[in-house]
Amino acid sequence: MTATIRHITAPPTHWVRRGGSTQADPLQAVAEVAAQIAMPDPGLVIFFCAADYDLATLAPVLWRHFPKCPVVGCTTAGVISPRGYQSQGLGAVAFSAAVLQAETALIEDVGALRVTECRQRTQEVRSRLESRTGRTLDSSTGFAFLLCDGLCLNEERVVSAISATLSGIPLVGGSAGDDLQFQTSGVYHGGRFYDAAALLLLADCRLPFRAFSTHNVNATNQRMVVTQAEPARRLVRHLNGAPAAAEYARLLGLAVEDLTPEVLAEHPPVVKMGDDVYVRSIIEMMPDGGLTFGCAVDTGIVLRIGRTGDLVSNLDTTLREVRREVGAPAVVLACDCTLRQVEMERHGLTDSIADTLETFQAVGFSSYGEQINSMHLNQTFTGIAFGAKPRDA
Repeated sequence: MTATIRHITAPPTHWVRRGGSTQADPLQAVAEVAAQIAMPDPGLVIFFCAADYDLATLAPVLWRHFPKCPVVGCTTAGVISPRGYQSQGLGAVAFSAAVLQAETALIEDVGALRVTECRQRTQEVRSRLESRTGRTLDSSTGFAFLLCDGLCLNEERVVSAISATLSGIPLVGGSAGDDLQFQTSGVYHGGRFYDAAALLLLADCRLPFRAFSTHNVNATNQRMVVTQAEPARRLVRHLNGAPAAAEYARLLGLAVEDLTPEVLAEHPPVVKMGDDVYVRSIIEMMPDGGLTFGCAVDTGIVLRIGRTGDLVSNLDTTLREVRREVGAPAVVLACDCTLRQVEMERHGLTDSIADTLETFQAVGFSSYGEQINSMHLNQTFTGIAFGAKPRDA
């Protein structure tokens, strides 16, 4: 990831503080970020870290620096902080307890998810939070934030089970990464990192907020039918009755060997439902001619070729619309698909996007997938924007 590393210039708000560090040493990185987000009454700290840190060293240091509130986070394929896009380092945001109260739960072994247990854990978290705050959560006072192992191949079932228990409370999340090594990713809960797990955070928030998701992919009229697939492996073997990679290349007017990561990122398959377009990104081409997707795809699904549009304009327009709803943002908690980085870097857009994100006070990470409400998504910018002024102020 190539980007200009910025000095932090935006003043912290009273209720929300952001920080970032590019220090390679985990002790120095945590100390630097902790100083930037320090506040007397933290109610929640969320962090995002590079996957190449010594996590056994990083984990207890984070816990010691913030002993009075929940601390959650994950490893990433890149960090978004006030310093811009970072391939190394740490980014974090702290919320004052005066405006946000949170409860968390760890859901382990998500690859073999037990739906009933997942729903029970979600309800337990909600009950604890409502008991502590004395308020019943609804879509205007509460939100859920989900961090899930990005290599479990099961985010669809996780987010569906949780969302079904939230009764309309908005959910936003992202899949943890490991800098495109695809070996192991971790979510952080209770002072340690876990793999094959999901972290659910449920919050009662007095700041105005808005959950949103956007992308810059348009559907074309070129259609294809998935004629052989293994959804559990996110593998499509045949499209239109032909080997998937060869057929996809034919539809693009290319040879199979031309299906590079850059080409696939800029021409992703999509599902069109009415006016809505849902991206179903291709992750890699298999040696046998199959295609691995970023989400489950069933036999019989009709896909279309997608084409990317103006990445910068789409993001700027979306964030301006969100700002009109919540006011001047205190922070945008962002899950930005790592496939969007491929497009940014190919077209030299990384610094322009980073400028836009800093204008809207973003903190977040480059993810292996994104979640909103009951859906697992690909190639989106998904997040929660928080206004700077409490509703009752």
